[in-house]
Amino acid sequence: MDLSYTHIKSAGLEDRTVYGLGFTGDALEVSFMQVNRNQENVGSAFSIASHYKKHRIGFDYLEQANEASFTRFAYQTHRQGKRYQVSLQAVENPLYESKTENRIVFSLGFDVGSKNRFYATEEESQDPDKQPEKQARKSSYLFGAIGVGLGVGMSSGSGGADGAARQASQHEAARSILNEINPTSVAINREHGGYIYRNADGSYASTTPIQGSVDSITLPHPVYITPAGTTTTASYHTHAGPDPRYDSENFSAQDLFSDIQFSLDGYLGTPGGQFKYHNYVTGSITTLGTISN
Repeated sequence: MDLSYTHIKSAGLEDRTVYGLGFTGDALEVSFMQVNRNQENVGSAFSIASHYKKHRIGFDYLEQANEASFTRFAYQTHRQGKRYQVSLQAVENPLYESKTENRIVFSLGFDVGSKNRFYATEEESQDPDKQPEKQARKSSYLFGAIGVGLGVGMSSGSGGADGAARQASQHEAARSILNEINPTSVAINREHGGYIYRNADGSYASTTPIQGSVDSITLPHPVYITPAGTTTTASYHTHAGPDPRYDSENFSAQDLFSDIQFSLDGYLGTPGGQFKYHNYVTGSITTLGTISN
């Protein structure tokens, strides 16, 4: 059984508090979290999963105070170092009904690190002496980390009450954040990215950049990191420093696919300082000018 309490203070934002309750058993994992902003409930999340040998079935549900929600039912199996998953997902936002989505997502992953409890071999999972205490401790740390992440992501502010700089248009918001982060991205040779969102007053802002690797970045689903009461309209990312192995001055095929998958426009800052835009509806790619590099 895991209990967690997290209080988050951020300059320019209201204080946030995350309450969590979780249970991890031999074949069942359940967790629930609630996020408050200045004593007001701004969102909650529930997750339950059951696993048997190499099979796992899970259900996740997240809801924000504005009734925007993310629902996922997933089946996953693991064979010979590969992870296969199929999930049914639904994303709803009452402020942007035309973007309500139901989708089926197939994914394939590869193990490159140490094994965990779910992916252990049958012999290891039956051995009670293989570090059960470390395993339980790892779950507790993960539970706490999720709490902090939800607190920051779900309650960063409403459409009229957060500290993010506002811009008159989506292009201007993307240019501003890419102009700011691209020099750092090039200098340390790491991709950075996030989302552009529209506030209730019609202005645009960006989420804080997340750092990736030299050639990729994985962003959480927008519902997890954009403020309550806003509408996510685009993604943005950089392509790190110059590297002869990659076509860093252009969108990759995966970049374009991700934009289409989430129905978002895309912005790219390149090592050469180009500021590029992908319109996911028309498929057009244009260069809007230059940014710092």
